[in-house]
Amino acid sequence: QTETKYLYIAPDATGLIDCISNNRNTKVVMWNVPTLTSKDIRSIARVISENDTLKEFYCAHSNLYVDFEPLAKSLRDNSSIEIVNLKYDDLRPNDVKHLANALQHNKKLKRVFLRNNLARVK
Repeated sequence: QTETKYLYIAPDATGLIDCISNNRNTKVVMWNVPTLTSKDIRSIARVISENDTLKEFYCAHSNLYVDFEPLAKSLRDNSSIEIVNLKYDDLRPNDVKHLANALQHNKKLKRVFLRNNLARVK
């Protein structure tokens, strides 16, 4: 029996929130949305925490640094996500610390892509 995969490409935060909250999609992509607000990111984080089917989350070229901590916590708490792509999101060193904490607690995460962020990790 093969698993059915659903891919959803969200044009904005509202579309992303809707497609994650339907609890059907296994792969969600939001690309190049540099206008996310703190409220948007917290809403995205909330639905990720509540979702149990999402396996791949791609949110690149967006401004997640505006309020990254809630998103990192949702990645820590989610029991299904295996791949996260946060390339080109202007993450800061403190954001990477929050993400590292999430990775320590979520053993399901297999791959995290962070290329070309502003964070400088020593």
